[in-house]
Amino acid sequence: MSAAVHTNARHADPEQFNTVIGLDLSRFGAQDLSGIERLANLEALHAAGCDIRELEPVTSLVRLTDVDLSGNGRLIDVTALRGLTRLRRLNLSRTGASSLSSLSAPSRLQFLYLEQTPVRDVTVVDRLSELLVLSLAHTPVTDISPLRSADRLVELDLSYTDVADISPLARLPWLHLLNLEGTRVTDVTELERAGRIGIRMPDGSHRGKTTARIRRAARLGAVGGRE
Repeated sequence: MSAAVHTNARHADPEQFNTVIGLDLSRFGAQDLSGIERLANLEALHAAGCDIRELEPVTSLVRLTDVDLSGNGRLIDVTALRGLTRLRRLNLSRTGASSLSSLSAPSRLQFLYLEQTPVRDVTVVDRLSELLVLSLAHTPVTDISPLRSADRLVELDLSYTDVADISPLARLPWLHLLNLEGTRVTDVTELERAGRIGIRMPDGSHRGKTTARIRRAARLGAVGGRE
């Protein structure tokens, strides 16, 4: 963490650590998370746009549900997230993370953002049974066949990928918003037949429904009426 955060931590009552459930380090430009392990009840960690490279200190923070590490370009190894099975929202956009194997444990993950990462393999999605929103924009992903089993997925961003075949999405019952801008997709007929989906086409045009009301209704349905 930043020097200022370390200084405050040294003078804090140890009991106060247990009352901290949210921590935003984004404005500090943190480079080091050491010491964060003392926040045993932490539920939300926001460290966007920092220079974090090592996540080992978070391994014991099993209460975390919301983690934003976007913009940490030198962060490559995210295996420290493996045991955080309560995670519901994870943002790794604009990091160097290329492997999602750390998410292979049973998970409650609902929102996963991977824009502008080196991720190619999305087979881990098979095990993310509660996933609602997935962004793979500006990644090297070409094969989305693992998404065939993501039957709660509501929103999917594939913009500016080399994806050409979207047939694995045809039977996803709750998929309502799909971004295909800048992809190699040429045929969306099978998805359009469902009549419920809003699609941003490869040329940037829109087809179908894209309203916020549709988005919210879809999310509610996918989680059985719970947000």
